Amino acid sequence: MARIRTIKPEFWTSEQIVECSPNARLMFIGLMNFADDNGVHPAKPMRIKMQVFPGDAFDASEIGGFLQELEDAGLIRRYDVDSEQFLMITGFTKHQKIDQPSYKFPLPNGKVPENPKRRRKQDSENEQGENGKCSANNERTDGEGSPPEGNGREGKGKEGSPPESPKGGRKKPATPISENFTPNESCKALALKLGVSLNNELPKFINHALANDRRQADWQAAFRTWLGKSPDFAPRGQQPTGGPARPRELTLD
Repeated sequence: MARIRTIKPEFWTSEQIVECSPNARLMFIGLMNFADDNGVHPAKPMRIKMQVFPGDAFDASEIGGFLQELEDAGLIRRYDVDSEQFLMITGFTKHQKIDQPSYKFPLPNGKVPENPKRRRKQDSENEQGENGKCSANNERTDGEGSPPEGNGREGKGKEGSPPESPKGGRKKPATPISENFTPNESCKALALKLGVSLNNELPKFINHALANDRRQADWQAAFRTWLGKSPDFAPRGQQPTGGPARPRELTLD
């Protein structure tokens, strides 16, 4: 099973790494995902090809060439156990900090290490709380999903469904403004109070929203906000002097 591994920034400038071709470097990273927690993996070219390069037309001889590059650079070591060849990633256990390791393949001595007893989830959580931090590398296999984002609780509803509001109802979706948008009575009352001309501000508001591809869930509220700010952008000398100055016209053209 594939595993999550850590790639340090120093990897990219390592002399051992830069001595290898780009494809050999990529294969080395892939091997770290598929090797067991001792960094051991069968040295079978076609198996490696199907794991690391499933969509590429490399043949066994090319994969073997990449393995030779890695071995020449001291990045892997190959050995035989019971007529089967394995590879070990050198320095693997030094750079990969694994919380609860599991071992699948034999070491050069021919033995598969005994897997440590798996700790219960509660024990692991207690240890993390005592240490004040999480382990350096909590392993997750391919079959395990990523933890949900947000507040730590599992999400509800189907994928792609709109989020629920705090009260349990559906949030109103944001939509573009209609060219025929008409302000409601609340907007008209605010314009009257501020002494702002709807005939001047409404076209500017609609054109601005269309030009910038704005999306709003409540365009009436957005227009009230626009009206509230419009006196700040009026040319000098044309700002309302205070009080409910009435515009010439409050009806729309």
